[in-house]
Amino acid sequence: ESVGYVSFVLFPRHFADAEVREKTISQIQLFRDYLHYHIKCAKAYMHSRMRTRVQDFLKVINRAKPDRSVAVADKKTATGRYFRPNFRQSVAASSQGEGGECFKSIANGFASARISQCTLGRTPAQLETLPSIGYINLGRVDYQTALVLQKQLSRQRISDIYAGPQNTRVEAGKRRLTDFILLVEHPPVYTNGRRNHGKVSKDEIQRLQSLGSQYVETNRGGEITFHGPGQLVVYPSVYLRDHHLGTKCYVEGLENTVVETCARLGVDANAIRGFPGVWVSSTKKVAALGTHVQKYVTSHGFALNCTTDMKWFRQIVPCGLEGKSAVSLEQVVVQNGSCVERPTVEAVTPVVLSSFAQVFGCQVRPLQELSPATFGAVQSLLQQISPPGIQTSQ
Repeated sequence: ESVGYVSFVLFPRHFADAEVREKTISQIQLFRDYLHYHIKCAKAYMHSRMRTRVQDFLKVINRAKPDRSVAVADKKTATGRYFRPNFRQSVAASSQGEGGECFKSIANGFASARISQCTLGRTPAQLETLPSIGYINLGRVDYQTALVLQKQLSRQRISDIYAGPQNTRVEAGKRRLTDFILLVEHPPVYTNGRRNHGKVSKDEIQRLQSLGSQYVETNRGGEITFHGPGQLVVYPSVYLRDHHLGTKCYVEGLENTVVETCARLGVDANAIRGFPGVWVSSTKKVAALGTHVQKYVTSHGFALNCTTDMKWFRQIVPCGLEGKSAVSLEQVVVQNGSCVERPTVEAVTPVVLSSFAQVFGCQVRPLQELSPATFGAVQSLLQQISPPGIQTSQ
């Protein structure tokens, strides 16, 4: 009710036309539900800064009591509520003091609600400021090597970003390292998320290792999955604040990247609410997803089954989901009788990069071209932590 109350006063022009009015009301309801959810879960999930903004917002609303002397013209749309005429002035005064930051957030929320979903909730002005992202193809890399590489690169990026006085943020143009995507293919390995650390028995670990694979517990989200030959693994290192993204929108962007990739290859895939990853049916999963975010810097990412041998997945319950199974793009293409070329890792890689650029609204360029310093940091760390013989390609 509070969000609706503010909306009719702050955005009156949106209600002049009936069609626009109904559309805006729908957007208000979505935003209201979003706020109500966060208020309900505030103690457990809401960032302290956002919780403060919501509390300030409610304080301002409580001070702006309705005045029955002035009625809204369309009582049916306004559900018969009355508003005092000087509410705009009270909002303007409040924006200079208590609740000011909150009202900026509320305005941004409505601006985001008016644009298409493919923007991941960002305004047109924000989309114009997005930095480019570099990519580097590392080829086949041992999982432990890639894990250590990500951890050390994340530490370097965080130190680089927060190198200002008293660990304040440095402007993007003055940083040494930039956003990048690591593209890899792993030898056979089963990996588990942080929620299952120490919960898998030694016998089970030995059974998985006896199949000819490794077993590694990581700091990503999600549960057990498999990485191996024929699977494209994508590890973005993105500073979310530069891209005006929260973790939830970022994860949605990764899912949309895979969905777009599949569509370009003639495969119908979708994300299913409550089941992370991308699915070609209600029971068959083509891509697993798990991320880690530290001080707004991302690591891990998603794994897309291109020509992966599915026998490895039959040894586990992928992502802990009983009754569901993994599938490869190759299987789906054969089943559909599609005439597209075989979806190998090499063939799918440029499609993934193009889809990532489209979904996230930024340019994706070779890392060596975009940021020689970042490219050099990756190469230097690889030489320190990996066996000789790893080749990189653009």
